[in-house]
Amino acid sequence: MHILHKVALVALLVVSCVHSKSVTFKNCPDSKVSDVTEVDVEPCSSDPCQIKRGVSVAIKVTFKEVSNATDVQSKVYGYIAGVKVPFPLDNPDACTNCGLKCPLTGGTSYTFNSSLPVKTIYPAIKLVAQWELVDSKENEQFCFQVPLQLI
Repeated sequence: MHILHKVALVALLVVSCVHSKSVTFKNCPDSKVSDVTEVDVEPCSSDPCQIKRGVSVAIKVTFKEVSNATDVQSKVYGYIAGVKVPFPLDNPDACTNCGLKCPLTGGTSYTFNSSLPVKTIYPAIKLVAQWELVDSKENEQFCFQVPLQLI
């Protein structure tokens, strides 16, 4: 690899690290099983994350599976003025292209990766985002909340 390509690759990696941050999160208030250890959001460089509308947010969640699950789905909501509003995902199937190999085994640590488009039609507001992973019987695998600000 040419030296200029190597320098460009290192610069790109440094820049992408600056925009990804382990964020402050909390388990959902009624969560009984969440075992999330870390949540990274990109682009994010502060708490609360300021997300520009018109981009996609990449999320990486490290968690420990508490039970066995053959298939899992992602669900995302935003609490806006106290109202729980669903956000559509391009790929709600967490077993496909999200870093998980299903079935999931209880007691095992996993890393889940996904993205969420933040549409320009969304208002510029502060909200609490809630991300859930549930199995086919709606049993919670994890649930956490993150404060965000759409700009």
